[in-house]
Amino acid sequence: MAPIIESLTKSADKTSITVGEEVTFSFVFSSTQSATVQVTFVDNLPPCLQFVPRSLFLDGVNIPDANPVTGFIFTHTRDFPSHEITFTARAICVPDNGFVANSATAVYVFAGVPDVITSNTIQIQITQVGTCDAVGEQLVNICVPVSVQPFATVGPISVRCCGAPTVEPGTVCPGIPNLSCDFTISQTICVEVPVEFGAVVNTGETNVLCAGQSCANCPA
Repeated sequence: MAPIIESLTKSADKTSITVGEEVTFSFVFSSTQSATVQVTFVDNLPPCLQFVPRSLFLDGVNIPDANPVTGFIFTHTRDFPSHEITFTARAICVPDNGFVANSATAVYVFAGVPDVITSNTIQIQITQVGTCDAVGEQLVNICVPVSVQPFATVGPISVRCCGAPTVEPGTVCPGIPNLSCDFTISQTICVEVPVEFGAVVNTGETNVLCAGQSCANCPA
């Protein structure tokens, strides 16, 4: 009996990536047989490649919960003899020899007989972007004007009797009619003003000046 899935072809949109970059893999299933089967697709990515969640598509339709590493099941029908699966993986480290290589498999059972189709092997080079750290310093004198406006608020007035009342004969009170007694109250206060100083740093566009090419090592 001829296999239901006759070929599984794997390809990649890049042959070399750096750590942190992504590569998209494509898989084409071809069949000329008139049959309907459940297919389990598995691509067990090597350690330095990590599947990007929600990136798997089947025939252009996103399958958000699908994961090719743990296995993705779809239905192959006689009405659609060819299928395409794509997904994205991200480089998370550099392998010992600088390259990763792997293939995918498709497993199905037809008429009680299991079959496994293995794709071709794809090799991807992974490199590390070289970086160096530099620290720049800038002395900044910061001045901020502060204005203090003192105020005084009169609180509730309380009245109390001082000593015993005095009773005098007659109807004339001593003193000057309608005279007010004026006085002042003063208090020295200390005003603490907390001020936080800081800075926000913004960087502009990166400008590059290319030096001459050389096969020698970079200067220390």
